[in-house]
Amino acid sequence: MFAGAAAVLGPLVLYVMTMPRSVSLEDDGLFLLVGKYLGVGHPPGYPVHTVLSNLFLKAPWGSEAFLGHLLSGVLGALACGAVYWCARLLKVGPIAALVGAWLFGASEHYWAQAIITEVYTLNALLFFVVFALLLHLGRSPTSDRAWTALAVVYGLSLANHWPLMVLATPGLALALLPVWREFRRRWLRLTAVFLPAVAGPYLWMVLRSRQEPDFSFPGPLDTFDRVWGHITREGYRDVDSSVSAGWSDRIEFFAWFGTDVVWQMTLFGFVFALAGLGVLLSRPAPDPEQQQRRGRNRRNRNRRNRNRRYGQMLEWLGRFAGPVVFMSQSLLLVLLLNFDFDYQHTYVFRAYPSVSYGLLGIWVAMGLHAFGHWLHQQFSLPRLAGSVVVAGTGLAMVAWSVAGHWEANNRSDADFAQRYSEMIFEILPEDAVLITFGDEIVLPLAYNHFADGRRPDIRYSEAHGIMFKSNLYGSIADISVEEQQAALLQFLETTDRPVFQTYRTNRVDHGRAVRDYGFLREVLEDENPDESIQLLHDDTAAAYFEYITTQTDLRGWERVARSHQVIDYSQFLGYALLSENEDIIEQTAASREVASKDYYGLNGMAGILARHGNDEQLEQAMEFLRAAEPMQGEAVTKQAESEIFNNMGIVLWRQGGCDGETNNMGSVRWRQRRCDEAIRLFETSRDIVDDPANPGVDFLNQLANRTPVPEPALSGQPS
Repeated sequence: MFAGAAAVLGPLVLYVMTMPRSVSLEDDGLFLLVGKYLGVGHPPGYPVHTVLSNLFLKAPWGSEAFLGHLLSGVLGALACGAVYWCARLLKVGPIAALVGAWLFGASEHYWAQAIITEVYTLNALLFFVVFALLLHLGRSPTSDRAWTALAVVYGLSLANHWPLMVLATPGLALALLPVWREFRRRWLRLTAVFLPAVAGPYLWMVLRSRQEPDFSFPGPLDTFDRVWGHITREGYRDVDSSVSAGWSDRIEFFAWFGTDVVWQMTLFGFVFALAGLGVLLSRPAPDPEQQQRRGRNRRNRNRRNRNRRYGQMLEWLGRFAGPVVFMSQSLLLVLLLNFDFDYQHTYVFRAYPSVSYGLLGIWVAMGLHAFGHWLHQQFSLPRLAGSVVVAGTGLAMVAWSVAGHWEANNRSDADFAQRYSEMIFEILPEDAVLITFGDEIVLPLAYNHFADGRRPDIRYSEAHGIMFKSNLYGSIADISVEEQQAALLQFLETTDRPVFQTYRTNRVDHGRAVRDYGFLREVLEDENPDESIQLLHDDTAAAYFEYITTQTDLRGWERVARSHQVIDYSQFLGYALLSENEDIIEQTAASREVASKDYYGLNGMAGILARHGNDEQLEQAMEFLRAAEPMQGEAVTKQAESEIFNNMGIVLWRQGGCDGETNNMGSVRWRQRRCDEAIRLFETSRDIVDDPANPGVDFLNQLANRTPVPEPALSGQPS
């Protein structure tokens, strides 16, 4: 009993100590808002998590961000308790089972999910409760309560994160085989319990969406197609698969995961996990108790022998439940998701194999238990002494894991998202309208505005017209880009409030001049301005840019968001150079110095000069790009990696006069070499990202089918 309580309380203390106190990145802001307003999250909706979150956020102490993080911590700690329960049902001693549960809780990627508002700790909890119930039924196959609980919990698990649970189902079916006969006797009654458990939460989600809560990702789910599309994640097909990904990416993902998984339980823990898996698969099958009374004839005896062999075969197959689930939650996912192998996508993927890490914890416990048994047999150690050795070994591994993962997961003072929000709110004037785009921008700002009540004077909207009932399009609805553009233009014509947009808000085109602040652009009243971009240096934005560019302790999604923000502001710096305005050039000199030490900073400035600069500025752009090229290892995505070659190609294409512009630089042969090298650079970009959305690919396609000479577009150019 004490060990079981410790399996929960130990990880919970760890999570409370290290969780952020303010809103974080990933989907943290989204699930906080969904929980607060009983809304609808992104596909497939996660209605079970939404209801639990809403109840938890009503606690009278702590900020809503802290309470949302605490919910994940509580669910994550309970999942560690379920792992302990599974190990005990597999006849592992309490000390070894506790070590396995703690190693699971301290694994880097699971720990990271247990300190922010996310759905993966609930998914792990529901899975391991289902797995434990199946193991319990292997001992007590006639327990009606256990069967009913199994049907309910499995149904709820599908109403939380059905894609991961569906992938786990073949493994769970193997675990069901030893008690298959008992299941067949009850399947109709269990189905009657299972269906409401899985359908009820989704039905509530649909009905709730039609009540138009303040926060709902898809808006009203008012047609069958919209309901089905949301639950099946139909709109996320592009998210789950990269056009530029291929088998080389999968192979790199396999190699990365194979190396990464070794360190989740520490190196020695992984060795114990392999040993424990070997013990599990090689353990002799139990022989059913022989009937006391012999059969009346040989036929009855033969039937009993066949049944015994059949039962032993099913029990043996059931042992492969864990390995099958482990593979389906990790390696099979690599095949199905088809991700580019890059920094950003490894961080997307890390949350998915949480159940696999829990299975490793169970196998560690089995291996450690077998180690203690081996010590007792080989050296005739007293059981108490063997337990001390097992406990010492286990605690050493747990301490190693916590120490090794502490730096990555101690986010108690993390305030990256909060700082960004404060910077934006400080720049915005009174009664402004803010139109945003991009998860790392939308969600922290939305949480601070809606949940924390920051800047209640502003009107907050999202460029796609999703999530917020108060957007510019009247309601949350799936409307076309053309309809959004018409609604935006109508709004701009009728409002007298200052309208701002975040830098990458290019979903719709308003055709007006903008005043660029670096991270924000103000939409001006001129409809056909002579000067499309006006520049205004803002000390708050410059200070924030220096902060994010010089930070060395950013982790995971903070680095991803940082890269986007740096390139945004660096494009503003590029426009400052392009303007040749001595005042703005002098005001931005310190920021340029900081940007010149960063891959994204150099590439952002160079991209603007490459597309719009004169001959002297083209030379400066090439200097920036040559300085950035050795830093390509910092690239977050393939798109960011390919962009530098696009920008180099643009510079050489323009220098060579390849687009037909008059150019007096160099001889005809020199200019031709420039054109040929530009094409090779665009081809290099295409080799990295072979996608029509890549400007280099689009340019090469135009070149192949041209009548006029094409003009290459700037990758990442804001509209």
